[in-house]
Amino acid sequence: MCMKNEQQHRRFLWQPFRKNSPFWIYASPWAVLGAAAVLAAVVVVMAVLNVNREKEYVTRILREKGAAIIRALEAGTRTGMMGGLG
Repeated sequence: MCMKNEQQHRRFLWQPFRKNSPFWIYASPWAVLGAAAVLAAVVVVMAVLNVNREKEYVTRILREKGAAIIRALEAGTRTGMMGGLG
């Protein structure tokens, strides 16, 4: 009889802590590690996609600037040649 009361007393003492304590105290370590691994994988994938997108963007911008410089040089050359003949 005494053991039963002692077990009920222990259960009663732990119950307020379980209700008021945050979830992470009672979460399984495997669940926490799994969630951290999934989060890390998502961050890595997003970073790789962002780097690839940035490379494409920089390549496009540099091509456009190169084409603009070539057009400007060609136009300047044509103008200089026309001025000498006129």
